[in-house]
Amino acid sequence: MSTDLTVAGARAERDALAPRTDVLDKVGVLRTLPGDLHVTTEMVAEFYEVSIDVIRQTVVRNRDEFDTDGYRVVTRSAFRAMFEESDKLSLSSASSFALFSRRAVLRVGMLLRDSPVARRVRDYLLDTESGARTPVSSLSDDELIDRALQVSARRVAALTERVAELEPQAEVAAKLLDAEGDLSVRDAAQSLTRAGITTGQQRLFAELAERGWIFRAGDGRWRVMQYAIEHGYMSVLPQSHYHPKTGELVLDPPQPRVTPKGLQRLLSDLPQDGMA
Repeated sequence: MSTDLTVAGARAERDALAPRTDVLDKVGVLRTLPGDLHVTTEMVAEFYEVSIDVIRQTVVRNRDEFDTDGYRVVTRSAFRAMFEESDKLSLSSASSFALFSRRAVLRVGMLLRDSPVARRVRDYLLDTESGARTPVSSLSDDELIDRALQVSARRVAALTERVAELEPQAEVAAKLLDAEGDLSVRDAAQSLTRAGITTGQQRLFAELAERGWIFRAGDGRWRVMQYAIEHGYMSVLPQSHYHPKTGELVLDPPQPRVTPKGLQRLLSDLPQDGMA
């Protein structure tokens, strides 16, 4: 078997090793979506300690291989339909998401060159295949315990780091959920900015329209979609004024309002470094 799994000519070797997904648990902690069957591009990048672009480029160059492992791209609506708890996930505002199976995640490790984690994956695969690794049965009880403690320590460290990363966002989310009453789009934009998502009123209007929460009517005013109201993301505030000449009450278009649930959804979906 070739000792360099990253080369194009090692496709057969990679295919033969693809079922060995147990190796992933030996080198780190892989976050998964609810159900433990799928992983997003962000999660794969986090696991291998590389950028999201590196993962995407790896898939593009070897798309036919990943397709055989169950890799696929789904729309945002399909993603939410598949994962009912997606509201609790920290997702980007992308219109589609790539889903990796554990086999596909392992293949990333066989192809990535500049990732220490990927190199450890390949080392495990090749050592196990060649029989070079010491059989577990030959280890003493103390050695077995020591190995288990090392693995546990790595996992605890990784999980602790992840919790520390999420705590500030969770604190902000709790404050938003505790907020009473709905907010105008301007006030909602200010709340998001305080939460670390830099935006403004017009950019937030554009974001809400892209999500299908609002639309611009023929009079140029924003209206709230029934979908957003039914899901609790938006509400409307009736508005009116008295005609300056006749004194009659005139009904104005209702003001779009963002609910606390809508703010929480935006906080979960939008990147912390601001909106485009």
